[in-house]
Amino acid sequence: MAMAAALPDARRRLVDTSPVEALKARKNEAEVAGLVSAGRKDAAALCSYFAWLEAAASAASQPVAFAAAALAPPSLQPAHLPSPPSPPRRRRWSPASL
Repeated sequence: MAMAAALPDARRRLVDTSPVEALKARKNEAEVAGLVSAGRKDAAALCSYFAWLEAAASAASQPVAFAAAALAPPSLQPAHLPSPPSPPRRRRWSPASL
């Protein structure tokens, strides 16, 4: 941005997209597989969290108070609030996993 601001108005050109953007947007098979895998892991983590949230809220004597506490930042959450499930451990990447 600072470099563009240093150019005189007569030398500035507005372009729709950069050629670099088009090259970066193309994904190879390994990148697509990685995106699909990451999406599945994220979906599984969300399902696990929502299942915990539903179980913890139904076990709470005051669901509204529980929901307010669960949405609070961790530093403000009461000690009696059950902790959410820990995320699954990630496997280390190796060329053999491709």
